[in-house]
Amino acid sequence: MAISRTTTDPEFIVRREATKADIKAAVEELLEVRVAKVNTRITKEGKHASVKLAEGYDAEETALKLGAF
Repeated sequence: MAISRTTTDPEFIVRREATKADIKAAVEELLEVRVAKVNTRITKEGKHASVKLAEGYDAEETALKLGAF
C-alpha cells in the first residue's frame, strides 16, 4: 500500500484484486483505526482506495503513523 497526501481522506494504491472488505480489514489492522467507508477506482496507475475514517479518527494522525508527512 502507498498513501497519497492530496485529500483529507487517506488514499492508498492497492492490489487490483483487493476487495473493499480486504482493504477495510487491512487498514483497520495495520493503522489501528476504524474505517467508515471505502471507495475504489481503477486508473492507469493502478487501483486506488479512498478510506473514510470513522468519527473520532483523524486522517492527519493516521498519515503521521505512516510517515507520510
